[in-house]
Amino acid sequence: MRIRWLIATCALGCLLPNIASSQTFEGRNSAMGGVGVASSGYVSAPLANPALLMKHGENDSIGIILPTIGGTYTDEDDLLDGIDDFRDSVVTLEEAINNLTVTPQDRQNAIDRLLDLNGRSLEAAFGGNVVIAAPGSFFSYALVATNRTDATAVATIDPGDAALILGATSVADLDNLLSEGRALSAAVTEVGVSVAFGFELAGFGVAVGVTPKYQRVDTYNYAIDVENFDEDDYDDDVFMDDDTTFNADIGATVSLPQGLTFGAVVRNVAPEDFETVLTNGQSFDYTVSTVATIGAAWTHEMLTIAAEADLTPTERFGLDDESKYLRFGAELDTGWFALRGGYQHDADDGTADLITAGIGLSPFDILHLDIAGMLGEDDSYGGAVQLGVSF
Repeated sequence: MRIRWLIATCALGCLLPNIASSQTFEGRNSAMGGVGVASSGYVSAPLANPALLMKHGENDSIGIILPTIGGTYTDEDDLLDGIDDFRDSVVTLEEAINNLTVTPQDRQNAIDRLLDLNGRSLEAAFGGNVVIAAPGSFFSYALVATNRTDATAVATIDPGDAALILGATSVADLDNLLSEGRALSAAVTEVGVSVAFGFELAGFGVAVGVTPKYQRVDTYNYAIDVENFDEDDYDDDVFMDDDTTFNADIGATVSLPQGLTFGAVVRNVAPEDFETVLTNGQSFDYTVSTVATIGAAWTHEMLTIAAEADLTPTERFGLDDESKYLRFGAELDTGWFALRGGYQHDADDGTADLITAGIGLSPFDILHLDIAGMLGEDDSYGGAVQLGVSF
């Protein structure tokens, strides 16, 4: 009995949970609704907009993130519980058939549990990053390494299976069910060098930055008979593929008087599709999208307010999962302690909207601990923790 099960590498191994945007997780930015194109500090600039490497104080020196770890998870349709309910109903039906005690209710229960799975989905994402940034008056640079895994799962039920269950006279008849589900994931690992330059133009502070980067994309396409489901199969190389390429992010900022900053960034200037292995007659393309984002931030003493919007969509597996985000965030920073909040909305309704919040602790402005939490509709949750130091 086939039920291609969709959970993805992140749900398979770590069960860290896709409700966030295509950006990497970052302790401060994630707490502020995912903003960062115009509001990030110099240490996190390679993760949001490399031009912001020039956004630093006169006394700032080496800054390090070591590391950020974050994840998000949504199971709006209770897919996992639904699969368990269906499997339990099948076990009951098989026992009844073998004992010659099967009743119409046993059959109907299995049919109801099966049909109830149709279209259910589960999404998850997790990632981490490390940054070493060195700011300068006219030139700044950073080394950056990131990883993000996107996962998706959708059950597809064949209506003809209801008639097969209704007429099954032996357990062997149930082996001919055609209902399926599939587990897909893609892990994008990047290693790059960010470089930024700053200069004056018409009285405004202008910065431009670029991050050339090496990318490795590991894809996973898993299909399994639900009755023979074995989590030990998840790491079987037959379901996995990998490829490498080179890409780049480019960004710019303009700083105006009164604490106003405008920013723009284009991530992955060379879009590319990566094909999964063929499993049960199907393969899928995972897209590393070119995503253009603009944003603005205003800072006055302890208060920062930021907003940004994606101009182009983020694509993933082509399963109606495109997203285009609007993000809003605010921060009250006293120096040693920061309180943050934000909101993220997907204009394409590909992922759940999120309310975010978090805190930052910076004793002596040397050690930095940033914690973010995310809560959204449809049982969506997430979080990020980041540790950093600066000299």
